[in-house]
Amino acid sequence: MDNELADVITVGTWMIANPDFVERLKLEAPLNTPDKNTIYTGGAEGYTDYPFLKE
Repeated sequence: MDNELADVITVGTWMIANPDFVERLKLEAPLNTPDKNTIYTGGAEGYTDYPFLKE
């Protein structure tokens, strides 16, 4: 069954690691690499500590 959920998960992970994801795509700027050790662990680390492009 093709429910397209994998596409949503992949983009979701990149959006967590890149709070300005759409702007980075528009500028063809490098993306932050998601830290799979901190995503989905329940704490703030891995959700709110990724830098914006202009930082």
